[in-house]
Amino acid sequence: MQIKISSYEVEEAILEFVNKKYGHSFEVSKHDPHFEIESNERVWVYRKHKNGKVKINPENGFRQIDHELSTWRRTFKRINECDDITFYVKELGDD
Repeated sequence: MQIKISSYEVEEAILEFVNKKYGHSFEVSKHDPHFEIESNERVWVYRKHKNGKVKINPENGFRQIDHELSTWRRTFKRINECDDITFYVKELGDD
């Protein structure tokens, strides 16, 4: 089953959660009325031969990742009024 939540519903839910958790009512700023999602993305670095060609794992054929040189990149995404959050769930039967 697909569940789709509109941006205004997310905003209402977050403000209600903050009210329940901290006991204060807030409203979104009129000057900057958007919510932002901060997330971390992995930036993969692949092992290379001396000639610059990427090394391939002989067992599975995938590129070899250099975990020590791979880094994280912080990304920011605004939730605008036209955005939705969509996810899929499986209904659980009553057992």
